[in-house]
Amino acid sequence: MEKKILVLSEKCGLVVAAVFCFLNWKVSLGVLLGLIFYRIYFMLLSGSIGDAIKGNAVLPIGGMLRVLCLAVPLLVGVKLPQYFNIWGVLAGLLMFVPAAVFVALSRK
Repeated sequence: MEKKILVLSEKCGLVVAAVFCFLNWKVSLGVLLGLIFYRIYFMLLSGSIGDAIKGNAVLPIGGMLRVLCLAVPLLVGVKLPQYFNIWGVLAGLLMFVPAAVFVALSRK
């Protein structure tokens, strides 16, 4: 189910980025930046959960990396407003929420 949510959120994010490409390219770049870092966050999250289930030692730096994956694109959006819109970055990072709700409601 997590993979389904990830794929749906990426597709929705690419559609939103394509629409905003014609309206405001800064929002479009922000959404793409948020999607890229959310993908990295998801890979780190799934890897650390898999290690915890297997009983392997999980490094405490893994939690810090996940937080950095959410903070870095927001900082880039704040520091480079001429290229990225901070609201677009936030929308890209949170694109999984409507996808998760849709998958949960459509599942019976």
